[in-house]
Amino acid sequence: MTGTPAELAAVLPDGQSITAQTTALTADRLSGRIDGVPFSRIAHVLRARDHWRVHLQTSAGMVAAELRTLEDQHLQRAASGSGGADLLTAPMPGAVAEVRVATGDRVEVGDTLVVLEAMKLLQSLPAPVAGVVREIYCAEGDTVAGHAPLIKLDPEEQT
Repeated sequence: MTGTPAELAAVLPDGQSITAQTTALTADRLSGRIDGVPFSRIAHVLRARDHWRVHLQTSAGMVAAELRTLEDQHLQRAASGSGGADLLTAPMPGAVAEVRVATGDRVEVGDTLVVLEAMKLLQSLPAPVAGVVREIYCAEGDTVAGHAPLIKLDPEEQT
């Protein structure tokens, strides 16, 4: 899927491309425009473990589709790694106020990697281990869920 915040382009499993503009989910209705044609349908959106499941009423009946966001992809990549002390996660939901490292940076235990704004307070999130920043799953201004992965480190070898 690609597009701007007001436009989403998707390729369906059958290879057909569609573009949705100005979509909104209000109560149990999804409305907007698809390829310029207005629509409004009954919709239910549910969160599954690693994706969103969208149930949409169509002329053929209720259909379901799975959607994976960029956050879902980051969560999946982070979970498939060693997923332990080398992963910095958000202790609670919040907004990323600052990312103080870049991929490839070497960090020590306790170095502040991310500053999270939660409940109107800034919280410095320290490196759980010494190592090298392998992946960054967030950016300044992102809103993150509690326990969302933020930074993946390659831990330093202990001798």
